Amino acid sequence: MANRVAADSVSGPGLGSDVSDAARRRAGWMYGLGTVVFAVYAIWLITGYGDYLPARDLYLYTALLAIPAVSFTVRAFLGGRTAVAWRFFAAGSLLWLATDATYILTTASGADAPGWVDWTYIVATGCFYVGVVLLARAVLPAGNSNVWLDGLIITCTVVAVGTLFFPQFLQNFSGTPVEIFADASGPMIGLLLVSLLIAVIGVMWRAAGPMWWWLLVGAASLWIADMLWLTELAEQTYDNGALLDLGWPAGMFTMGVAAWWPAARDRPLPQLRWAVPLSVTVAAFGIVLHATQTSTPQITVAFAAAAVLFGAVRSAQAFRAVSRREEAQRQAIADDLTGLANRRGLAVALESHPTSQRALLLIDIDRFKQINDTLGHQAGDDVLLQVSARLRAAVPPGAVLARLGGDEFVALLGPGAGWEDAVRAAEDLHTALGAPVQARDIEIQVDISVGISFAPQNGTTATELLSSADRAMRRAKAERVGSMVFDQRWESGQAGGLLLMQDLRRALEQDEFVCYFQPQLDVLTDEVVGVESLLRWQHLERGIIPAGQFLPMLEQTAMIRPLTDFVLDASLAQLRHWDDQGLHLRLSVNLSATNLMDLGLPLRVAQMLTQHRITAPRLTLEVTETALAGDQERAHVVLGQLHEIGAQLSIDDYGSGYSSLQQVGRLGAQELKLDREFVTGAGQRGDLQSILSATAHLAHGLRLRMVAEGVESASDLDQVRAVGCDVAQGFFISPPRSAEEITQWMTIQRAERALDGGQP
Repeated sequence: MANRVAADSVSGPGLGSDVSDAARRRAGWMYGLGTVVFAVYAIWLITGYGDYLPARDLYLYTALLAIPAVSFTVRAFLGGRTAVAWRFFAAGSLLWLATDATYILTTASGADAPGWVDWTYIVATGCFYVGVVLLARAVLPAGNSNVWLDGLIITCTVVAVGTLFFPQFLQNFSGTPVEIFADASGPMIGLLLVSLLIAVIGVMWRAAGPMWWWLLVGAASLWIADMLWLTELAEQTYDNGALLDLGWPAGMFTMGVAAWWPAARDRPLPQLRWAVPLSVTVAAFGIVLHATQTSTPQITVAFAAAAVLFGAVRSAQAFRAVSRREEAQRQAIADDLTGLANRRGLAVALESHPTSQRALLLIDIDRFKQINDTLGHQAGDDVLLQVSARLRAAVPPGAVLARLGGDEFVALLGPGAGWEDAVRAAEDLHTALGAPVQARDIEIQVDISVGISFAPQNGTTATELLSSADRAMRRAKAERVGSMVFDQRWESGQAGGLLLMQDLRRALEQDEFVCYFQPQLDVLTDEVVGVESLLRWQHLERGIIPAGQFLPMLEQTAMIRPLTDFVLDASLAQLRHWDDQGLHLRLSVNLSATNLMDLGLPLRVAQMLTQHRITAPRLTLEVTETALAGDQERAHVVLGQLHEIGAQLSIDDYGSGYSSLQQVGRLGAQELKLDREFVTGAGQRGDLQSILSATAHLAHGLRLRMVAEGVESASDLDQVRAVGCDVAQGFFISPPRSAEEITQWMTIQRAERALDGGQP
């Protein structure tokens, strides 16, 4: 659950974004006044060094400590995901304030400080330590164990160093062992606090928000002051009113400032930050080597050895992460069956020379469905493997061969390839498949149809080139000529398409379109947290028709705009109706490539949200990667305006489109929706599990909510939950249903959960 919320909330300016601007301004005024008070205190202390003055050393000093205590307390009561962490900071600062006041009042009169004072300082620092741990858990993705391993490495090394040098240092102290331990524990715990903060910042690095740096400076100031105090205590030179007294209010004051700053910047978490743990592990190993030559306390050796052991675990973890990432990246651009490039690999190859003359050959195996249906899928796979091997050997040097799926292959010729090169390559492909292939001891003659398109004449994106080549290939298949080059003079429509367009216009005028809804499940709580709106056509003769059978034809027409407006308006109206019934959900709506060219869309969305009294963050607009393959500049303008009004953006069908991996980080999205191709069957297939896990890690590293679409079985859902996805969607949970059916279904689900005590 924590991981899912992190993906929701860290996508803005950081964890500090749950604080209103008004509250942040009031805190700024308070700290502005506090800075003046601190300056007065510092000047007074410097000019009156050595003299104890109650007005300065008691009242003004404790007033300075009260400012961060109030700051932490107010920040905790403002709520948000980090409220519990700030409560620990508030408790620690209030305890520190009370203890300091008691210490000053007691020692100023010449009496010894109560014995419990040192212990309360330790408890106060411990509260800060717990607060930092809770903040780290809020900002870092669930399953990111690096920070905890780094913290263990640094902590063990710090303790080893402390136990190596502290015994000699503590020989100067007088008192019982318990008193000496109490005096020395404060600085040691302070050093552990600094170590933990360094570990967190080391993992987040540039993604670390200003909050962490303020906390680090404040904790370091407290620790330095504690160490100087311990030194003066050993030399019996410390007294109230010393310059050292600047250190503690400065540290507390600085940590209080941190409460009002963001915890994370709008940048992805780095994949590996190994410099800090590696350096500390080397230092710990040096202590172990030192122990082999000199007499060293056993506790020092034990902690140093533990640090080295944790360092080895960290190194092994980093190696596995790199291996998984490389394998996931390879699988992301490679076809599972043939090892050829897939759609993404084809897009990467095309983007490598965006302005060059290129030729694209779309290859389709004739009668492949008949082979599959007659001999079975295994025989079909055997045919695909043999065909891919022959095509790989036949394509010219510098060409990229890819499999799009099913029985379709693509050969992208190298830069500079012209008409003659493409025709010659097509002839070579036909020649390569002249001899029969073997499948289940049967010789099968395989024929192919090839459609050819050129960049930039027929398009500059993979979508455009494939569309042109597909039309050429289908005409080659229909006319049985083997290969055909796309001709822009071909008519763009057919009679059947014109009749369908007339039906669609009538359907829009007579309200034959309806919205179905498919639930989205929080995999940790098993609660329905959202729905995706899916358009359906209630055809008078053919019944319910899915959007995939008519939307592609509308994409290039003016009808797509009113149809999109209908879906948004009807879905938001239904969302308001559910709100009135006590069912509070998020709504996801798909946008097409044409919608992203509509500069008026953001304003209409804002008006609909206002009309239906729906807050913008509850609306998620899903955009496929292929929808961004056209005029990207204009699309980014529309997406940017949608983001400004507060609507969330989702990268839909991730893994099946044509965009590069770099595009993910540029969209400003809050959600990544993995294509069903990589989810369905993940419960039984190790390769899909690897892709699913790597994509979840990528999404959370980019602070995106991870949605797995295509959950078709209980094992799929278990795997989605195991790898850390946030939300699941698929027929196993529920197929798309009408608004009435989905309302009844959700009511039953919630009633069953209530009977089960709310257990997932």
